[in-house]
Amino acid sequence: YVHRVRSQLFKHWCALGESGRAKRRTGVQMLRFIGDLSALRLWLAQGIAQLIITLSLGLVVIVGLFTVDWHVAVAVLLSLVLFAGVGHYLGRAMQQTMRSARKKRSHLAGNINEKLQLATTIELFGQRRREQHYLARQSSRLTEAMVARAAAIGDLRALTEWTIGTSMVVALAIGLIWPASPSISQGALLAVLTGLGMLAPRLRN
Repeated sequence: YVHRVRSQLFKHWCALGESGRAKRRTGVQMLRFIGDLSALRLWLAQGIAQLIITLSLGLVVIVGLFTVDWHVAVAVLLSLVLFAGVGHYLGRAMQQTMRSARKKRSHLAGNINEKLQLATTIELFGQRRREQHYLARQSSRLTEAMVARAAAIGDLRALTEWTIGTSMVVALAIGLIWPASPSISQGALLAVLTGLGMLAPRLRN
């Protein structure tokens, strides 16, 4: 699939003509051919596959919890629904930071590619210091974008850990303390924690 996308990109690039290609930076296009397609390959190979496995396992765990105690199952299900809602919001914020980082990375790659080709001209006209300052500013903007991206990813991972911990604490509290819930045997409670433990790594991914 990725190879077909790359072939289509190359076909489109060739069809642009000289004037169309002149308006686009070579470095930016190289990033699309290599970096962006690698991200697409990882998304297809790991993102979608992990999502299918997580949803399937989550369904099995919830059904298993309902067979043990519906109070525990409802509480865990509400925690997961809350996680999905807040995670969707944080995911959109993370997507924006990733787009910003990608844009700044492509600009930096395009600038470096052009300056490497024009290194002799830059040296002849004494523009080396000016280009170094410009490159430093671009690198600083990319660093800020990557820090923002890392912070957004950290927020999403913190939400995941909070959801996992809360689900386990709530399950224990309902199973052992809450009077409205019938008494749960130690084996059943262990099965509940085991199911949540199996789901935890998938949520982290």
